[in-house]
Amino acid sequence: MIENRVTAEKFESLLTRLSEDREQAGREYIRLRDKLANLLRFKGHSSPEDGADVVLDRVAEKLAEGESIRDLAAYSRGVASFVALEDSRKQSQTRKGLDYYSFFRTISETFDDRLFRLMRRCLDDLPVEQKSLLGDYYDDTRRQDMSLRRLSLAERMGMSLNALRLHIFRIRAKLENCFENNRRALD
Repeated sequence: MIENRVTAEKFESLLTRLSEDREQAGREYIRLRDKLANLLRFKGHSSPEDGADVVLDRVAEKLAEGESIRDLAAYSRGVASFVALEDSRKQSQTRKGLDYYSFFRTISETFDDRLFRLMRRCLDDLPVEQKSLLGDYYDDTRRQDMSLRRLSLAERMGMSLNALRLHIFRIRAKLENCFENNRRALD
């Protein structure tokens, strides 16, 4: 999972906030991490331990930025809720993505030429930038990890990975609407 990369200084500020005593801070960190992992597990996170690390990384970032946090445990639980929500949305998009691919697999298996022409027409109606973005986003011909490629694509476009995913989702929704509306006209 690629997420925040906390520097040693930021991690130190989190440990110091947990306790001035280094050993006690380590124990507090592990205790908080375990509680966060349990909370994320309860909320259905796909990888609770990784999610707990993400939460603590984000909390360390906020502390380093000078955020005034009165109750670190409560604040961390709030961040964990957001991380769980993000993971839930990601899982939902993955399932929707699988449905999307099965939709096109069904088309190719039935090999109805009218449907292919219809999809081509909907793709042709998209602006060139959107077609290119879809191609770059779903291109699996390169031997680079897909998540790294998508992160790189988001950085090139000057947006976060979640913003890129949302952008792709909207383009796909436009394509699916075009296809469904025109398919009904064929029936």
